[in-house]
Amino acid sequence: MSITALIFFCSFLFSQENSYLYGVPPGPPYQKAEVTITISNKEGCNMAKEPMIGYIISADEGSFSDYKVVMQDQNGVRHKCYIDTDLTSNYDLSLLKYTLIPGNKVEMKVQYCGSGGFIYVMKIKNLKRT
Repeated sequence: MSITALIFFCSFLFSQENSYLYGVPPGPPYQKAEVTITISNKEGCNMAKEPMIGYIISADEGSFSDYKVVMQDQNGVRHKCYIDTDLTSNYDLSLLKYTLIPGNKVEMKVQYCGSGGFIYVMKIKNLKRT
């Protein structure tokens, strides 16, 4: 096997191992932040059994809710998540800007609502990128 083929093969293996980072912006410096959006389920919603862990791709003010967040999970799947801040304290609202930074790795407690499975964020916490 030539050296070029060996380098290509090794780079292919490495890229397959970390393919979930494709399209993820570089991470900002880590800041410890945890925001509680709400503690109660919305009507017609079910709480997810496991938290969602992934990377913030974008966060914009939405017309459907206060924020629309695109998050890419560790398997490379992108999810649209919504944040309604009606029941959020002013303290938590002030911390939200530290969690919704593109490239930030986060853990989110979410609930699935309606027949379309709309994802609403209940809690979001920054994680260190490794």
